[in-house]
Amino acid sequence: MLTDMKAEVGMKFYDVYSGVHKVVEICSEHKGFYHIYNDGKKQVKGFMYDVAFERLTKVNAIYVL
Repeated sequence: MLTDMKAEVGMKFYDVYSGVHKVVEICSEHKGFYHIYNDGKKQVKGFMYDVAFERLTKVNAIYVL
């Protein structure tokens, strides 16, 4: 049985569209976290909800490194 994966500061994960992401901040108020990744030549700070992260890891759309 799979358990829910929770993001932690410093954790890295990979997706095929934008490469490696690094979790930089947990936002309990909005039930998610901020992460940074490279988009071409610039670094982008994005946000992901916890529920989306859990679902994407369960279907192997993203991989925790």
